[in-house]
Formats: sequence, structure tokens, C-alpha cells
Amino acid sequence: MKHLFERTSSNWVRYSEYEWKAAEDGTLFLTPTKTAQPSIYDPLSEYQRIVLDAINIGRMGMSKKPDAEIQKAIQQFAVKYGLFGLMTALPTTPSFMDYEAVYLPKNHFIKEETMSTEDYLDLFFPFDKLDVIKRGVESMWNIQNDRIMMALAMTMTDKPMAVNMSFQREYAERYEWIKQQFIDIAFIYLTSVLFYEDYDTMTPEQQCAYLPHCPAGQADNRMGFSFAAAWHTDDVQFHADRQRQSDPPLQALHQSLCCKQTERRILQPSV
Repeated sequence: MKHLFERTSSNWVRYSEYEWKAAEDGTLFLTPTKTAQPSIYDPLSEYQRIVLDAINIGRMGMSKKPDAEIQKAIQQFAVKYGLFGLMTALPTTPSFMDYEAVYLPKNHFIKEETMSTEDYLDLFFPFDKLDVIKRGVESMWNIQNDRIMMALAMTMTDKPMAVNMSFQREYAERYEWIKQQFIDIAFIYLTSVLFYEDYDTMTPEQQCAYLPHCPAGQADNRMGFSFAAAWHTDDVQFHADRQRQSDPPLQALHQSLCCKQTERRILQPSV
């Protein structure tokens, strides 16, 4: 992965301070504070720490740690790396502002397959609304009386409008959605580790239970996701000589997980 990202870069925004804030209906959101200052960084330059921190928070959620403890960890994660950007990750395209409505594939959080753009934006701007005018496929977004947000928006003009909007100070993400996303990341990683670790001792039915495509009748309780989307610690770096070497932090995590029989039993599917 190091060599894969060696000549790549990406821009993301993180704020100096975040706070948990409840909406009128009691839903808890994480959002930058009123005085938080934005900064732009390259997440690919910190991918190892991002992956490890995300897995650790996900494990907290899987272990049913107290919400206050999980919220503190998520808040610290956001200060270091920013929010997930779920607003543009959930629809079929991050350029959803260019369409008459927002179209959504199946996901954990929103049951509707189609939503009006206004209703969808309300899910991520529950406190201070952006000045957005939407007419069919045409959209107009105004920023007034905030030079920092104006400068940030101008810096990100190469990105889709919705991505740019998600970097604004008013943007917020729901606690339950963020927590579930961390749990999903940890689950995929943990399950892939256990799959490769126990592969030689599994029956064909057990192996098939982990994979999305199985011969009919072999496993009706399969997990339903592809390991092509997950990763094994030995696949983290691909070197020029095609010898695989894992990053020491991920390898250490792998070793610690493989020694935890309790987690192995929890994730091992029954057949």
C-alpha cells in the first residue's frame, strides 16, 4: 500500500475542535464548534494511523463500551482526521447536486431509495442551514459574512459542490451513523483476519459462509460481503520485487486479534 500511494495525494478537511450537539428531536450529532478553524491535509499520508484508529474505535463499539467513552474517541478521531463525509458517500454519486433528486443504494442508515435534495441536506445540516437554492438540476449556493468559509469553498472548487459543502463548519454527522461505520470497518477487518487465519481448519461450508458467492445450498448464513473489499495484514504493502510485507502496526494488531479466542468465537459463523 505504501508504494501504491507513493505518487498519489488527496485533500480532506479537519477542524481544530468538534462538539457533540443534540438536535430538536434528541438526535446526537458531531459538528465543528463555532470557533473551530479548518485545515487541509492529505489523508493518504496518514493512512496507517487512520486505519488503526478506526479499527480500535470499531472494536469499542463491538465490545459495547459506554457511549461516553466511544464519543470521546470519535471526537479525538475527528480532530485528527475530520468527519467521514457520509453525505457524499451514501448516494450513488457525490455529485448529487447536479440531479433533480438524491438517489440512494441500500445502506444501514436511510431506507428511502430517492429523496428530495432539500430533505437530504437537512440530515446533515440540522442546526444552521446553508443558503442553497435548488431548481431541478440547477443549484446555487451562497456564503455570506464568513471569510474563512468563503476561502475554504474557493480552495475546494475542483470538487463536486456537495463535497465542498460537507467541508463547511455547519456540517454535522449523526453519532449512531458514525459509530456504526466504525463497527463495520472493524468487523470487515476482524473477520478477514480470522478467515485467513483459520482457513486451513475450516470445512468448505464454513469457508463459504464468509464469502458472497457460494454454490447453492452450501451456506445459507454467509456474511454477504466480498473480501476483495477487505484486507489481510500481509497485503498492506506490495513491493517492487512482489514480496509482501505488512506494516508493523497492522501486523501487531493482527497478532493481538488472533490470540483472542472470544472474538474468534463471536465472528465464526455456525453451519
